[in-house]
Amino acid sequence: MPTIYGSRASGGNLSLIPTAHATKGKLFIGATSAYDDVNNRLGVNQATPTATLHIGGVSGASGGILLELLANSGAASSSYTSIDFKVPTTGLIGQFLPTASNYSNAGINLAANSVGLLAEATSGQLGLGAAGSSGFMTFTTGGYAVANERLRIQSTGGFTFPSTNTAAGTTGAQTINKISGTVNIAAAATSVVVTNSLVSTTSIVFAVVRTNDATALIKNVVPAAGSFTITLNAATTSETSIGFWVIN
Repeated sequence: MPTIYGSRASGGNLSLIPTAHATKGKLFIGATSAYDDVNNRLGVNQATPTATLHIGGVSGASGGILLELLANSGAASSSYTSIDFKVPTTGLIGQFLPTASNYSNAGINLAANSVGLLAEATSGQLGLGAAGSSGFMTFTTGGYAVANERLRIQSTGGFTFPSTNTAAGTTGAQTINKISGTVNIAAAATSVVVTNSLVSTTSIVFAVVRTNDATALIKNVVPAAGSFTITLNAATTSETSIGFWVIN
Protein backbone atom coordinates (compact mmCIF):
# COMPACT_ATOMS: atom_id res chain seq x y z
CA MET A 1 0.00 0.00 0.00
CA PRO A 2 1.50 3.38 -0.96
CA THR A 3 2.25 5.74 1.93
CA ILE A 4 2.31 9.55 1.65
CA TYR A 5 4.31 11.54 4.20
CA GLY A 6 3.83 15.25 4.69
CA SER A 7 7.11 15.43 6.56
CA ARG A 8 9.63 13.18 8.24
CA ALA A 9 10.10 15.67 11.07
CA SER A 10 8.46 15.23 14.47
CA GLY A 11 4.97 16.72 14.45
CA GLY A 12 4.93 17.14 10.70
CA ASN A 13 1.69 17.89 8.87
CA LEU A 14 0.19 17.02 5.51
CA SER A 15 -2.19 19.32 3.66
CA LEU A 16 -4.37 18.11 0.80
CA ILE A 17 -5.92 21.08 -1.00
CA PRO A 18 -8.10 20.59 -4.10
CA THR A 19 -6.60 23.54 -6.01
CA ALA A 20 -4.16 26.42 -5.66
CA HIS A 21 -6.64 28.64 -7.50
CA ALA A 22 -8.66 31.21 -5.56
CA THR A 23 -11.86 29.43 -6.59
CA LYS A 24 -11.99 26.39 -4.38
CA GLY A 25 -13.35 22.98 -5.33
CA LYS A 26 -13.72 19.54 -3.79
CA LEU A 27 -11.35 16.86 -2.63
CA PHE A 28 -12.83 13.51 -3.68
CA ILE A 29 -12.24 10.45 -1.55
CA GLY A 30 -13.07 7.37 -3.54
CA ALA A 31 -16.04 7.40 -5.89
CA THR A 32 -18.78 8.81 -3.66
CA SER A 33 -17.19 10.76 -0.77
CA ALA A 34 -15.83 14.29 -0.88
CA TYR A 35 -14.56 17.24 1.12
CA ASP A 36 -16.13 20.52 -0.05
CA ASP A 37 -13.39 23.12 0.47
CA VAL A 38 -15.73 25.98 -0.47
CA ASN A 39 -18.21 25.39 2.35
CA ASN A 40 -15.97 23.36 4.70
CA ARG A 41 -18.21 20.28 4.52
CA LEU A 42 -17.34 16.60 4.58
CA GLY A 43 -19.48 14.05 2.77
CA VAL A 44 -19.28 10.33 3.49
CA ASN A 45 -21.00 8.50 0.67
CA GLN A 46 -22.08 12.00 -0.37
CA ALA A 47 -20.24 13.74 -3.19
CA THR A 48 -22.18 16.97 -2.59
CA PRO A 49 -22.45 17.40 1.20
CA THR A 50 -25.08 19.86 2.42
CA ALA A 51 -24.06 19.91 6.11
CA THR A 52 -20.80 20.13 8.03
CA LEU A 53 -20.85 16.33 8.20
CA HIS A 54 -23.15 14.64 5.69
CA ILE A 55 -23.34 10.84 5.83
CA GLY A 56 -25.27 8.97 3.18
CA GLY A 57 -26.62 5.73 4.60
CA VAL A 58 -27.63 2.67 2.64
CA SER A 59 -30.17 0.03 3.55
CA GLY A 60 -29.25 -2.70 5.96
CA ALA A 61 -27.51 -2.99 9.31
CA SER A 62 -24.17 -1.80 7.94
CA GLY A 63 -25.60 1.33 6.31
CA GLY A 64 -25.53 3.65 9.31
CA ILE A 65 -23.07 5.04 11.86
CA LEU A 66 -21.21 2.79 14.30
CA LEU A 67 -20.04 4.24 17.62
CA GLU A 68 -18.27 1.34 19.32
CA LEU A 69 -16.75 1.06 22.79
CA LEU A 70 -13.87 -1.33 22.18
CA ALA A 71 -13.35 -2.40 25.81
CA ASN A 72 -14.75 -1.83 29.29
CA SER A 73 -12.71 0.56 31.38
CA GLY A 74 -11.25 -0.57 34.69
CA ALA A 75 -13.43 2.09 36.30
CA ALA A 76 -17.10 1.31 35.69
CA SER A 77 -18.03 5.00 35.55
CA SER A 78 -15.63 5.45 32.62
CA SER A 79 -17.00 2.57 30.54
CA TYR A 80 -18.70 4.66 27.91
CA THR A 81 -18.09 6.51 24.69
CA SER A 82 -19.99 9.62 23.74
CA ILE A 83 -21.03 12.23 21.24
CA ASP A 84 -20.94 15.63 22.95
CA PHE A 85 -22.98 18.73 22.16
CA LYS A 86 -21.48 22.12 23.05
CA VAL A 87 -22.32 25.79 22.57
CA PRO A 88 -19.95 28.78 22.90
CA THR A 89 -21.61 30.32 25.95
CA THR A 90 -22.12 27.39 28.34
CA GLY A 91 -19.99 24.61 26.90
CA LEU A 92 -21.34 21.07 27.20
CA ILE A 93 -25.15 21.03 27.02
CA GLY A 94 -25.84 17.41 26.09
CA GLN A 95 -24.41 13.98 25.42
CA PHE A 96 -25.26 10.75 23.67
CA LEU A 97 -23.59 7.95 25.65
CA PRO A 98 -23.59 4.24 24.74
CA THR A 99 -22.47 2.61 28.01
CA ALA A 100 -20.94 -0.78 28.76
CA SER A 101 -22.21 -3.64 30.91
CA ASN A 102 -20.23 -2.54 33.97
CA TYR A 103 -21.54 1.03 33.82
CA SER A 104 -24.14 2.05 36.43
CA ASN A 105 -26.81 2.53 33.74
CA ALA A 106 -25.79 0.21 30.93
CA GLY A 107 -27.46 0.96 27.60
CA ILE A 108 -28.21 4.18 25.78
CA ASN A 109 -28.07 7.41 27.75
CA LEU A 110 -29.16 10.81 26.48
CA ALA A 111 -28.32 13.66 28.80
CA ALA A 112 -28.78 17.42 28.71
CA ASN A 113 -27.59 19.29 31.81
CA SER A 114 -29.48 17.61 34.68
CA VAL A 115 -31.99 15.78 32.50
CA GLY A 116 -31.41 12.19 31.46
CA LEU A 117 -33.19 9.71 29.24
CA LEU A 118 -32.01 6.24 30.15
CA ALA A 119 -32.67 3.12 28.09
CA GLU A 120 -31.82 0.01 30.08
CA ALA A 121 -30.40 -2.51 27.62
CA THR A 122 -30.29 -5.51 29.96
CA SER A 123 -34.01 -6.28 30.04
CA GLY A 124 -35.55 -3.95 27.49
CA GLN A 125 -36.67 -1.40 30.08
CA LEU A 126 -36.95 2.31 29.41
CA GLY A 127 -36.17 4.76 32.17
CA LEU A 128 -37.00 8.44 31.82
CA GLY A 129 -35.55 10.61 34.54
CA ALA A 130 -34.35 14.03 35.65
CA ALA A 131 -30.90 13.43 37.10
CA GLY A 132 -30.46 16.67 39.06
CA SER A 133 -31.36 16.75 42.77
CA SER A 134 -33.96 19.45 42.12
CA GLY A 135 -34.66 18.54 38.51
CA PHE A 136 -38.20 18.13 37.23
CA MET A 137 -39.74 16.75 34.04
CA THR A 138 -42.21 18.56 31.83
CA PHE A 139 -44.36 17.34 28.96
CA THR A 140 -45.38 19.82 26.29
CA THR A 141 -47.46 19.63 23.13
CA GLY A 142 -47.83 22.10 20.29
CA GLY A 143 -44.50 23.76 21.12
CA TYR A 144 -41.89 24.17 23.85
CA ALA A 145 -43.10 27.38 25.51
CA VAL A 146 -44.31 27.47 29.11
CA ALA A 147 -47.85 27.92 27.78
CA ASN A 148 -47.55 24.53 26.04
CA GLU A 149 -46.79 22.61 29.23
CA ARG A 150 -49.36 19.87 29.89
CA LEU A 151 -47.84 17.97 32.81
CA ARG A 152 -44.95 18.40 35.24
CA ILE A 153 -43.41 15.80 37.55
CA GLN A 154 -41.70 17.59 40.41
CA SER A 155 -38.38 16.47 41.92
CA THR A 156 -40.39 15.37 44.99
CA GLY A 157 -42.56 13.04 42.89
CA GLY A 158 -45.67 15.22 42.84
CA PHE A 159 -47.68 15.78 39.65
CA THR A 160 -48.84 19.24 38.61
CA PHE A 161 -51.10 20.25 35.74
CA PRO A 162 -51.70 23.69 34.20
CA SER A 163 -54.23 25.37 36.45
CA THR A 164 -55.85 28.65 37.41
CA ASN A 165 -57.01 29.18 40.97
CA THR A 166 -59.69 31.82 41.49
CA ALA A 167 -58.81 34.28 44.26
CA ALA A 168 -60.85 34.35 47.44
CA GLY A 169 -63.68 36.88 47.25
CA THR A 170 -64.25 36.27 43.52
CA THR A 171 -67.40 34.19 43.14
CA GLY A 172 -69.69 33.02 40.37
CA ALA A 173 -69.06 31.97 36.78
CA GLN A 174 -65.46 31.90 35.57
CA THR A 175 -63.56 31.21 32.34
CA ILE A 176 -60.66 28.82 32.94
CA ASN A 177 -59.30 27.15 29.82
CA LYS A 178 -57.02 24.76 31.68
CA ILE A 179 -57.19 21.16 32.80
CA SER A 180 -57.55 22.08 36.46
CA GLY A 181 -58.37 25.00 38.71
CA THR A 182 -60.59 26.36 41.44
CA VAL A 183 -63.75 28.48 41.52
CA ASN A 184 -65.75 29.95 44.39
CA ILE A 185 -69.46 29.49 44.99
CA ALA A 186 -71.00 32.44 46.84
CA ALA A 187 -72.73 32.06 50.17
CA ALA A 188 -76.29 30.68 49.81
CA ALA A 189 -75.64 29.63 46.19
CA THR A 190 -75.88 26.06 44.90
CA SER A 191 -74.03 26.03 41.56
CA VAL A 192 -71.38 27.63 39.38
CA VAL A 193 -70.71 27.53 35.63
CA VAL A 194 -67.13 27.26 34.36
CA THR A 195 -66.41 28.11 30.73
CA ASN A 196 -63.60 25.84 29.54
CA SER A 197 -62.53 25.28 25.93
CA LEU A 198 -61.11 21.83 26.79
CA VAL A 199 -64.52 20.46 27.77
CA SER A 200 -66.98 18.65 25.52
CA THR A 201 -70.19 16.78 26.20
CA THR A 202 -68.19 13.55 26.55
CA SER A 203 -65.67 14.95 29.05
CA ILE A 204 -65.31 13.64 32.58
CA VAL A 205 -64.93 16.44 35.12
CA PHE A 206 -64.03 15.74 38.74
CA ALA A 207 -64.85 18.31 41.41
CA VAL A 208 -64.15 18.50 45.15
CA VAL A 209 -65.22 20.87 47.94
CA ARG A 210 -62.09 22.58 49.29
CA THR A 211 -63.72 24.61 52.06
CA ASN A 212 -64.94 23.17 55.36
CA ASP A 213 -68.57 24.09 54.73
CA ALA A 214 -71.16 22.51 56.99
CA THR A 215 -73.58 21.57 54.20
CA ALA A 216 -71.80 21.71 50.82
CA LEU A 217 -71.43 18.42 48.97
CA ILE A 218 -70.97 17.88 45.23
CA LYS A 219 -74.26 16.72 43.72
CA ASN A 220 -73.15 16.50 40.09
CA VAL A 221 -70.83 17.97 37.47
CA VAL A 222 -72.46 18.22 34.04
CA PRO A 223 -70.24 18.84 30.99
CA ALA A 224 -71.39 20.74 27.91
CA ALA A 225 -69.69 21.96 24.75
CA GLY A 226 -67.12 24.44 26.07
CA SER A 227 -68.29 24.55 29.69
CA PHE A 228 -69.45 22.57 32.71
CA THR A 229 -71.75 23.21 35.65
CA ILE A 230 -70.96 22.20 39.23
CA THR A 231 -74.05 21.76 41.40
CA LEU A 232 -74.11 21.23 45.17
CA ASN A 233 -76.65 19.23 47.14
CA ALA A 234 -77.57 22.27 49.23
CA ALA A 235 -76.88 25.99 49.47
CA THR A 236 -73.55 26.96 50.99
CA THR A 237 -73.38 28.66 54.38
CA SER A 238 -70.44 30.82 53.24
CA GLU A 239 -68.19 31.33 50.22
CA THR A 240 -66.98 27.86 49.24
CA SER A 241 -63.98 26.90 47.11
CA ILE A 242 -64.41 24.10 44.56
CA GLY A 243 -61.51 22.40 42.79
CA PHE A 244 -61.91 20.68 39.42
CA TRP A 245 -59.95 18.43 37.06
CA VAL A 246 -60.93 17.76 33.43
CA ILE A 247 -60.38 14.43 31.66
CA ASN A 248 -61.12 14.13 27.94
